[in-house]
Amino acid sequence: DDDDDDDDDDDYQFDEPADKNGSGSRYKSDFTEKRLLGRGGGGTVFKVRNRLDRRIYAVKKVALLSEQGSMQRMGKLENIKLRREVTTISKITHRHIVRYYQAWVEGGVRDDTLDESEKQSDAENS
Repeated sequence: DDDDDDDDDDDYQFDEPADKNGSGSRYKSDFTEKRLLGRGGGGTVFKVRNRLDRRIYAVKKVALLSEQGSMQRMGKLENIKLRREVTTISKITHRHIVRYYQAWVEGGVRDDTLDESEKQSDAENS
């Protein structure tokens, strides 16, 4: 799999940011998405390559619930649980747990955050 080839001649060349128009997506500007690794109730995990350090990472995308409107209470509770999970995982070092690097929040409506591969998979699974 050439996605994992770390001996490329261009190892020390930086990839151009994909988000040149400034839409504000850190995911799109910092990473090149390679493929879907898995999906479940907790989110969707993608294999990505960081544009700056050229290393391969697994990025878990999780949609936050709205904390507005009729679902405000449930949204707040679910988002608190998610923040607690991120905080807990960031403190764990264990040989059977994938290393945690960082988390961030991006805005947008759930449908806007789906990449084409996710939309395609959702359409195939419907």
